Amino acid sequence: MLITSIIIVSDEGSIARPTIESALEAAAYAGLRGLEVRTMVIADRPTSDTIAALEPYESRLRIVKIDVGDLGTGRNHGASIAGGDFVAFLDGDDLWTKRWLWEAYCVATANNNERVIVHPQYNVIFGGGE
Repeated sequence: MLITSIIIVSDEGSIARPTIESALEAAAYAGLRGLEVRTMVIADRPTSDTIAALEPYESRLRIVKIDVGDLGTGRNHGASIAGGDFVAFLDGDDLWTKRWLWEAYCVATANNNERVIVHPQYNVIFGGGE
């Protein structure tokens, strides 16, 4: 099974680094359980700080620059060029736990080949008093 994880970035700057690291850690965890995960970044109108944050990852994942200025369109573009059986989306200022891709895959495949969308039961939000 192949999962393409798609990270959408624009003006996150250095905040994108922990996001990418969490995606790569989740990919490694899933990989140890037999899944193949390819990680891709869709950089939609990225700022210079965001481009600088992506540079250390250029050899480890696919980075695609687009100029649409819309999160949904960026996700759709990523999905249109993704390969595999599943796609997983992560915004450039969010984090996954290392088990997320594996657990989502388990939920998705437990549904007898029905088309499903898997999302976290809880979101932990920092800042803004939430």
